[in-house]
Amino acid sequence: MGKYWFEKSVSEYLESIGAILIFDGQIPFEFIQKWGETPNPQHEHKNEFYAGDIINKPVKMFVLKTKTKKIGFQIISEHSRGKIGIVEFKDFEQTIEKITADDILDEINTKGYSTVYINFDIGKSRINGGDSFQIIGEIAKMMKANSNLKISIEGHTDNVGSETSNIKLSKKRAMSVFVTLITVGGIDQSRLKTKGYGQQRPVDDNSTAEGRAKNRRVELRKI
Repeated sequence: MGKYWFEKSVSEYLESIGAILIFDGQIPFEFIQKWGETPNPQHEHKNEFYAGDIINKPVKMFVLKTKTKKIGFQIISEHSRGKIGIVEFKDFEQTIEKITADDILDEINTKGYSTVYINFDIGKSRINGGDSFQIIGEIAKMMKANSNLKISIEGHTDNVGSETSNIKLSKKRAMSVFVTLITVGGIDQSRLKTKGYGQQRPVDDNSTAEGRAKNRRVELRKI
């Protein structure tokens, strides 16, 4: 009975202030699979983003639009308790400076390798976003201007998921960059190699979101 009245009272209040119900039910497993290669009911980071166990329990999602804001409400209730998650949507702000062919070459000449951050679908090897292809375009430009240069494309991940799956994922992501440099960038494959290290070589702390983001990277190492 408590579960029913919790959902009813919260839903009625949100509707009274103009919020719109956009989802009511169990999130399809097919959608959850897109969050990673090995979806897990005890996903270790889900509580950083969601209120309650949205993987195994039904959930309601409301959206409230005002003149200046868009706010999302997530409602989940169990037999003895209920939770409300609230998030404010904001437009994406680009904070990363555009990387150039010269930047990549300078870093390789200085350190022997260059670190680039290419976006992939979550838990997948599909390259995501125009900025990522722009970076790969700059890599190709750099290699065309330095015809004797050969590089090893090395994929790295954070520590979310198993070590085995992360090694597999990092190899696939390195291969995606390899294939794009050949098919789109026009680079001869004899100048390229790939490796994947998974979570084995972190450059930052995996216990923070910022650290995990830095660890999800591609390194271009001179060979």
